[in-house]
Amino acid sequence: ANVRQGEEVTGKWGFIDKTGKVVIEIKFDRVWPFSEGMALIRVGDFKKGRYGYINKSGEIVIAPTFTGGDYFKEGVACITTSLDIKNPSFQFIDKKGTLVIKKDFRYLTTFKNGLAKVSSPDIKEGYVYGYIDKSGKYIWP
Repeated sequence: ANVRQGEEVTGKWGFIDKTGKVVIEIKFDRVWPFSEGMALIRVGDFKKGRYGYINKSGEIVIAPTFTGGDYFKEGVACITTSLDIKNPSFQFIDKKGTLVIKKDFRYLTTFKNGLAKVSSPDIKEGYVYGYIDKSGKYIWP
């Protein structure tokens, strides 16, 4: 595809093996690479689509109900249920789709070495960052 910066790639997506054989049906509106046995998928267009996850058999294992998502790292992935610029909501799920840290964050990164960088939504202006462990406890507020 020939795409300019800022444009969305259109068409359907799936996965092929090294020989070019389709191994996961080309039916999704967008897919991302596998990480820890799961791949993020989007069903619907860029603005109104919903995100979920498939396994390496192509089965949807976490229904596309989120407004955004990220790769699985250390067994958890970041998802969002609101991309509102003034009040975004980011959270973490496990590979079953269960919220594992039941807090909303304005910003977060994937876990690395057991910690994730986050910004709490209770900050009135700007971003104040800290690091949490997988229980959601602040290690460095």
